[in-house]
Amino acid sequence: MSVSKQHHVALTVRDLERSVRFYTRELGLIHDDTVALDEKAAYRMFGIVGVTVRSALLFTPRGHRIDLHQFSSGKNSRVELQFDRPGFQHLGLGVENLEDLGKRLELDGVEIVTAPFQTPTGEKLAFIRDPDGVVLQLIEENCWTSRLARIALPARLWFGRSRRRRAQALVGTAMSCSDLPPGTPPAR
Repeated sequence: MSVSKQHHVALTVRDLERSVRFYTRELGLIHDDTVALDEKAAYRMFGIVGVTVRSALLFTPRGHRIDLHQFSSGKNSRVELQFDRPGFQHLGLGVENLEDLGKRLELDGVEIVTAPFQTPTGEKLAFIRDPDGVVLQLIEENCWTSRLARIALPARLWFGRSRRRRAQALVGTAMSCSDLPPGTPPAR
């Protein structure tokens, strides 16, 4: 038996309504449901005595699930940005048009940790913080990497990094999806 897919990511938040607003309004996730766990159910699920939990289930437009949990325990420590610390580092979210999104987020007062920049492979990245200080990586894939990731994962795994770099050198540098001719189907 082995892992068949990633099921969901769960984040603990201080204020569930504020976090739901952030993830839906700022990042476009879809709020599906909010559920409450009494002390007995919270203990069964999380092993914590004497707390209740409210959870919001969010989905990306492509169906990936993110759960937000607010515990009644009142612990409010901010998540510190330590990329070299073992454990959770950041949550990566695929976006379109990162430049425009970054400008809008900044105007809305969202904390920008790293402004949008382009990587050597042509992807655009930015790091922001959610209302609780959780680090989110926003990723705008270029057409080469997004299509390759979706249609040729077995080949990528077989070829490995060095062969993939040689293949990319033969094809040329990555181009933005916006550089494609009108009517080109999007990567799925």
